[in-house]
Amino acid sequence: MHINSNSSNSLVSWNDNSDGLIVGHDGYHVFPKSWFCEQPVDLTFGLEMKPNLVLGPCDGIFCLYWTTRHRMQHHFTLPSIVLWNPATREVNMLPKSSFDFPPYKLVDDCIIGFGFDGKAKTYKVVKLVSFEVGDDEVNCAEVYTSSSGCWRFLQIGGNLQDVGLCSKPYSMYTNDGVFHWSLFQIGNRAVVSFDMGEEVFRVTPLPKKFNLFPYTDDRRKFHSLALLKDSLGVICSFYEDGCTTFVLWLMKQNHKVDDDDPDSSWFRVSTWGPPPGLCSPLGFWKNNEVLIRTDCNTSEVHGSPFLYDIVTKKCRELKLSGEPNFIYKQSLVSVTGGN
Repeated sequence: MHINSNSSNSLVSWNDNSDGLIVGHDGYHVFPKSWFCEQPVDLTFGLEMKPNLVLGPCDGIFCLYWTTRHRMQHHFTLPSIVLWNPATREVNMLPKSSFDFPPYKLVDDCIIGFGFDGKAKTYKVVKLVSFEVGDDEVNCAEVYTSSSGCWRFLQIGGNLQDVGLCSKPYSMYTNDGVFHWSLFQIGNRAVVSFDMGEEVFRVTPLPKKFNLFPYTDDRRKFHSLALLKDSLGVICSFYEDGCTTFVLWLMKQNHKVDDDDPDSSWFRVSTWGPPPGLCSPLGFWKNNEVLIRTDCNTSEVHGSPFLYDIVTKKCRELKLSGEPNFIYKQSLVSVTGGN
C-alpha cells in the first residue's frame, strides 16, 4: 500500500485484479499496470472475498460491508462490517449483531449507513434489516457506536414498515450528520433519512412529478441523489419524444415528516435540457456542470458519460478509464472509539 505522507489527500480505488483496494496519491485517476507505486491492499480481513459495499470516507474512515446469499434460497445472512482507516492501517471488525440470535432467522435484505454524531462525538453505523416473519416482512433497526463498541436496538415508526429494502440502494451522507437512502415505499420512490445525532428515521417521498411519471418503452425516468451546498438534492430525468429533460429538487430543511403533499418537502431549483437521446443523471461535477450518462434503449449496457452545462446548454465529452475510486482526506482518527 502506498500513502503519500506529504499530502493530506489520497485516492482509494478498486482493483479488480486483486482482493483489495489500491491507495495512491491523489494526482492519479488512471492506474496503468506500470505505475511503480501500485500495490494491492488485502481487504478480505480473514473473509473469503472483497467487501460487497464500501461506505465513506468519513474523517478518513471507511465502512466495509460483506454479506452472502444462501444457495438455492433468496435469503441473506446478516452482514459482516468493518471500520477501516487506511492511513493508520487500523481495522475494527464490528461485534456480533443483536439480530444474530433467535427468533430472527430469515433475512430478506439489509442496508447500512455510516457517519459521525457531532453531538456525542462518536462514529455510528446504522443497520436496517428486513426479516421474514411468517408470510410478512418486518423491518427492524439497530445502531453501533464506536464509543460504546456495541449494538443496540432502535425504535422505528410505522411508516418505515412500508419501505422495501434493497441491498445496494442509492445513498448519500450529508455534512449535517444525516444519512440518506433512495428506496421504494408502496410502489413510489422515497428518501429514507437517518439522523446520526437524534437517531430517528424520516421517510420523504420524491416529488410527485417523478412518482407519477409513467415508465414505459418510450417514456423513461431516472434519478440520482446529489449533495449541493450541504443540502440533499435529487436530480431527476424524464425521457419522452426522443429527448431527456432534467429537474433538480433540493430537500427543505426541517420539513414536516407527516406532510400529506410530497412536494411540500422539496423545492425546485432548476429545469434544463433537453440533450438528445435517453440519458440518466450521475451527479454534480463543478460549476454549472452535471455528470450525465447516455443509456441504451435496447439493452442494459450503459453508454459513455459526458458533462452538460445547464447554463450554456453545451455538452463536452469525458474520456475516462480506470476503476471507480474514492477521494479521501487522511486522518489519525481511531476506528475503535479512541481519539
